[in-house]
Amino acid sequence: MKKEETGGFRGFLRQLLHLGDSPERTALAFSVGVFLSFSPFIGLHTALAILVAFLFRLNRVAVLIGAYVNTPWTFAPVASFGTAVGFYALGTESRLSAIQWDTMLSETFWQQMFSDVDHLLLPFLVGNLILSLLAGLISYLIMRRILLPHHRRKGGVG
Repeated sequence: MKKEETGGFRGFLRQLLHLGDSPERTALAFSVGVFLSFSPFIGLHTALAILVAFLFRLNRVAVLIGAYVNTPWTFAPVASFGTAVGFYALGTESRLSAIQWDTMLSETFWQQMFSDVDHLLLPFLVGNLILSLLAGLISYLIMRRILLPHHRRKGGVG
């Protein structure tokens, strides 16, 4: 077995990346990133992931990888589903009218769009926070299950 590096650049890198963390702590770091990736805080996922990783001294790589689970290509369908979950959780119904694209240049079109945005905000926030919690929990359980056997093979306890 190799002696662990405690000094120099390698030691700094091990400490910075938290490579010696337990499987549970690494799974937690990943699941925090997944939570953030599904959160309704559009455009802040990376900044929040880095901030949370440093504040709670989590594995930065694991948090960032988790934060990129929900990509720009999947965000729209996931956010739409989350908004539907929000409507269901709040016990309300969407009152969105059918969009008439041929009137897009009219003032009435944009007034309708902005009035619908106000109606969507709370369901969007609530539903996507619910999805964030579920995705974070599920990702923790999956990553822990993946990491524990590997950790045991490498001689770790747990």
